[in-house]
Amino acid sequence: MASKPIKTGPRVYEEIRRMAMDYRFKPNERINEVALAARLNVSRSPVREALQRLVTEELITFQTNRGFFCRGFDVDEIVNLSDVRAVLE
Repeated sequence: MASKPIKTGPRVYEEIRRMAMDYRFKPNERINEVALAARLNVSRSPVREALQRLVTEELITFQTNRGFFCRGFDVDEIVNLSDVRAVLE
């Protein structure tokens, strides 16, 4: 029986980052660390470290006493992106 490869902190970070970039979290969705750790088959520590790193990259937000959340959409940002897209097209 083959054992599963050990997921290191950087690999956990990459997986969660990919999940955020692929919109596997809904905008403003609370991210349950325990469920995410179980899904990735790792402890909470690398998940928490990865989420904190993603907060600094502004892909995830953190609310004191509430936890981590997927970044929501900002109306002004969407309008600006639409303007840029129109110019590029």
